Amino acid sequence: TIPRLELMAALVGTRLAKFIITAMTSSNLRVNEKVLWSDSMITLHWLTCSKKLPLFVTNRVREIKQANFNHIKYCPKVDNPADLLSRGISAHQLLNSEEWWHGPVWLPQGDWPIQQLSTTTLLCLDDSCQEASQSTPTPDASSIKTTGSQGNRSASALRNDLKCISAVI
Repeated sequence: TIPRLELMAALVGTRLAKFIITAMTSSNLRVNEKVLWSDSMITLHWLTCSKKLPLFVTNRVREIKQANFNHIKYCPKVDNPADLLSRGISAHQLLNSEEWWHGPVWLPQGDWPIQQLSTTTLLCLDDSCQEASQSTPTPDASSIKTTGSQGNRSASALRNDLKCISAVI
């Protein structure tokens, strides 16, 4: 699923950071701060969620947390240089892209964006999370009903499938 791929991207970034830090410290260079950036709110939610998550997610979250980043921050999708290629940029434009070579304009200035997540609710059934409407309050598990090929099912019937209902704070 896409949320799992976003989590894997964070894990690959974590492993790359560990490799670079090892190389730097073996060359007597000091690392002052480690910051992991992600444009995936679902990944950031999983990294802060205290609820039980699927085993696949739990194992990757554990490895990311063991890297002991000083900060784990949200990068708005429009500012993510990794997404330039998926937006349809030519090789010539990429070669001349300041964002690709130096990152978002706010990165070197230290004027990092702050994402307010308190009104977003994520509903996670199995490992696929969906953002609920921002005006929708966090649902009570007893009031959730679904319809489908199996007809109406109450929340108690879904309880085994429900991995995490949480507001991202």
